[in-house]
Amino acid sequence: MSELIAHQRVVKRRKRKLFTINESPGSQVSSRPEEETENGSHFKKHIRGAGFVRFFSGRNAFFLIGVIVAVFVALFFVSNGTGRTPYGIGGGLGAFPKDAGIDSLLDMYLSLGKSPEDAEENIVPTGNVLMSYDPVNYVVKSGDTVSGIAYKFDLDMSTIISFNGIDNVRRLQAGVELKIPPIDGVIHLVKGRESLSSIAANYGVDLEPILDINNIDSEIIHEGDKLFVPNARMSYVKYHKAMGDLFVYPLKGPLSSGFGMRKDPFTGLMSMHRGYDIVAATGSSVTASNEGRVVYTGENALYGRYVLLSHQGGYQTLYAHLSRWSVSEGQWVAQGQKIGEVGTTGRSTGPHLHFSIYNNGDALDPGKYLYN
Repeated sequence: MSELIAHQRVVKRRKRKLFTINESPGSQVSSRPEEETENGSHFKKHIRGAGFVRFFSGRNAFFLIGVIVAVFVALFFVSNGTGRTPYGIGGGLGAFPKDAGIDSLLDMYLSLGKSPEDAEENIVPTGNVLMSYDPVNYVVKSGDTVSGIAYKFDLDMSTIISFNGIDNVRRLQAGVELKIPPIDGVIHLVKGRESLSSIAANYGVDLEPILDINNIDSEIIHEGDKLFVPNARMSYVKYHKAMGDLFVYPLKGPLSSGFGMRKDPFTGLMSMHRGYDIVAATGSSVTASNEGRVVYTGENALYGRYVLLSHQGGYQTLYAHLSRWSVSEGQWVAQGQKIGEVGTTGRSTGPHLHFSIYNNGDALDPGKYLYN
């Protein structure tokens, strides 16, 4: 009798259970279906819930939390745009894949037109000015301009700018004393391994005038010495940086977002904005900020339709969210020439132009280069 009662209890227990949970040490939770009953669905949910709780307890729970935290950190870094990452440029607008993004395009064209003046930043001048003629001293008067002074002495503007190291002609102040050389030419800061012959060749002038006007007994010169190179002209980049028109506004309109940290309009997070957003009506003409070559025209989900130009001195400019472009890759464009039209393509909140200036791949503040 007792064996019969025991057998009935076992059968009754089996009818209730739908799954058997294996919790042996070192094994994963497993289950197998058993006999269905009226309340099968209820027991199925109960057993699955118990398995889920057991699985995400202990080490598994810490692992899950770690994964979630890592995902949020990665998303924050991408949206924050704190710099150029292996995945592209953030810029507060997300990130491109490296192989198809603006980073890759910039890297491809960094060597084009790289300015020889870049090396001067690391040269310590010796103080030796080798010119053998004494320049004329001139004190700037109220209302004087570099162009007016150059005209007064029958010299080229670049001669006045170069000889006096003027970095911005718009900031010339009354009372400043300028040095005026007898003839046109430029001051050259000697770089390592340069010779008089190589300097003459780089400027496209003869060697003899350099020897005549400078106090040189031999062709031996030293890094950091300053030579006067007669009949030479400043480089395009140096001259136009001093004139303040190396870059001009590609579009007239109000500025909706400047260069620097801002609240991203899509994520609400503080992020780095690497350019200017200039508002204008759809179809407004966008022009080249500086003369250069069209190295890329493309379209993607982030910048929409965009144009990338390469300029002398290792500079690049980016024009994004265009409705269309009107230039082709490889084409040379003049400063002020139309390259496209304003639109709202890509990740944009309305019709505007996103404009960026880069130098050798690094984003620059356009406000330090643009003048009205």
